[in-house]
Amino acid sequence: MCRTVILTGLFVTFLGIGAASAQGIPAADVKIQSINAAADADGFKCTVEVQSDNDDDARHVKLVVLFPLEVQVVSLPRNCTAGPAFPAQGFARCGLGTMAVGQVKTVTITTTAPTRNRTCAAFVSNDLPDPNPANNFGQATAAPAAPAVR
Repeated sequence: MCRTVILTGLFVTFLGIGAASAQGIPAADVKIQSINAAADADGFKCTVEVQSDNDDDARHVKLVVLFPLEVQVVSLPRNCTAGPAFPAQGFARCGLGTMAVGQVKTVTITTTAPTRNRTCAAFVSNDLPDPNPANNFGQATAAPAAPAVR
């Protein structure tokens, strides 16, 4: 998609993000490579793999992981903070820094065991235009607990 606008006698062209990356404008496709949820009587784990793709290194990569409100954070990587309340519930924010093209970073957050909702979700972004924002979100639901053997 390309539009031309006349502005005080000059031609100014506005390019879409896809065309921008073809024109040499920095762009980084950060994506949720995979997301996995696992739950047992001891806790709930959400593991997210983030990948940087495209032509340029992703800058200031940020990951937000959402988990059930009923659980409390037990552990998370040092580059992450949980919130919004104490004890931390609801989500965690992680700063993944700069990611080289092709690089994958894994974040695992452990919470107390949920009684109902066993789903986590994640959203990733960076400071450069993202030519494919459709792959920035993912979610996973833990398999139901196996029935007790009698």
